[in-house]
Amino acid sequence: MKIYHLIAVVFFCLPFTSCLKEDNNYDFIYCAVGTLLRTTDGAVYFRTDTTTANPEELTLYISNKDALEKVESGYRFFMNFNIIGEIDKTTRSGDVTFLGGLGMYNRDVDIVELDNKPDSTGTDPITIDDGWISHDYLSLGFSFRAAGQANHYFYLTMDKNYQKEDTVVLKFNHDANSDMAYMEYKEYYITSPISAFKNQAKDYIYIEVIPNVESDNIKKSHTFLYKYKSSIETGEDEGMSD
Repeated sequence: MKIYHLIAVVFFCLPFTSCLKEDNNYDFIYCAVGTLLRTTDGAVYFRTDTTTANPEELTLYISNKDALEKVESGYRFFMNFNIIGEIDKTTRSGDVTFLGGLGMYNRDVDIVELDNKPDSTGTDPITIDDGWISHDYLSLGFSFRAAGQANHYFYLTMDKNYQKEDTVVLKFNHDANSDMAYMEYKEYYITSPISAFKNQAKDYIYIEVIPNVESDNIKKSHTFLYKYKSSIETGEDEGMSD
């Protein structure tokens, strides 16, 4: 049996400040989820995800880019910002001021060989609250219970010996590191690239995510439609269905 874990660790803090409130000294504060990117000429911009709530992609050029000088290109997070001027309706782009954000745990999916046997680690309860697919990334919002006395570990695994036709099955694992399940922690997010799972013979596949142990001890799966070609329309949106 082979298993290699790339693990997301919760230290009970996040890389950015939490969501900003309306009592800040800004007239309008917006929030979007997406990817920080850099151009060869030094510009820094934020490409928003396409979701049910925000169906149109935006390219947001960050005016105060020095505030993000330590953030690597390709990092994904929720960004708080205000708009400088207006968003160009043709190019769907504009200049913004970065105000803060909410970090996501950026991790690859772990490929394992378990032959559909239980993973010996990651057996603490976890709840998937929401999720979406955009720009070849699967993102999950989740909650869990903890006392805050130890680091928690989260990771997605794919057992390559246990898959379904037209569906990639992933396990979402939580290792509480012997921490007590004292209070609920919400609004944590993990995001993983999934382009390696494309079936080139088709225009879409399904991604099924199953908590290794869910909070109510019921392994309720969540299925996402992953479309990656525009030649065939399935009549469904990328998103989550139970």
